[in-house]
Amino acid sequence: MIGQDIGSELKMTIELPKISVKDLQEWSKLGEVLTSGHRLCAGCGAGIMARQVTLAAKALGDPIMIVNATGCLEVATTIYPYTAWNAPWVHSAFENAPATASGAIEAMKAMEKKGILRERETNMIVFGGDGGTYDIGIQSLSGAIERGHDFLYVCYNNGAYMNCLSLDTHVLTKNGLKRITEMKLGELVYAMDQETGNLILKECSGIFGKTGSGKSVLAKMMITGYLRHKSMSIYILDPQGEFSTEFTSNQKLNS
Repeated sequence: MIGQDIGSELKMTIELPKISVKDLQEWSKLGEVLTSGHRLCAGCGAGIMARQVTLAAKALGDPIMIVNATGCLEVATTIYPYTAWNAPWVHSAFENAPATASGAIEAMKAMEKKGILRERETNMIVFGGDGGTYDIGIQSLSGAIERGHDFLYVCYNNGAYMNCLSLDTHVLTKNGLKRITEMKLGELVYAMDQETGNLILKECSGIFGKTGSGKSVLAKMMITGYLRHKSMSIYILDPQGEFSTEFTSNQKLNS
């Protein structure tokens, strides 16, 4: 990408590489980076995306290293103790994949200076979902950009923040589809039998990803603890009414 200063405006022009059909034919012989054997569904967009990106990077001829934030792609391609990645691959936490990539880049530079690692260009690729990119992970990504670390960041945005499930998620029950917010413990839901692969009915033993089941529970516990101190004043915005019942019954804590 080249910038041209025209008056007070900066006009950006993009130089695209000249790629022929013969180039594509040759690249297809390089071998897969994301190999077969993963647990992604046939036709899953995550697998198609990762395969195309890594093949394009491999065509550059330099070694590839991959950092993968927690998410669908990470889980389905690395079911312990197996992996579908034919390249150095690091699983990072949900929110800090760019920081992990930054650390790996600096570590390789240090090893090159000490003569432990041969000097060469490494194509660093980071995969993250929408939640791990511009919600819980935005601080890590912005920090890496500010430091000037060189890597390709790919945000696979399915718009659902799947690590926590969206409130619009539907579950197939004995009585039809229900939103996750409507589910109750003990309700019969369809699940896959691990031995036969057939769908069977099982009792719902836990509800996760809905309001009041995850980080908000920890927040409730912390706020309840603060309320025990008479000098503490806390203002809570609770549009879904999750905290109101709890705190109404605990008004005596700060009385």
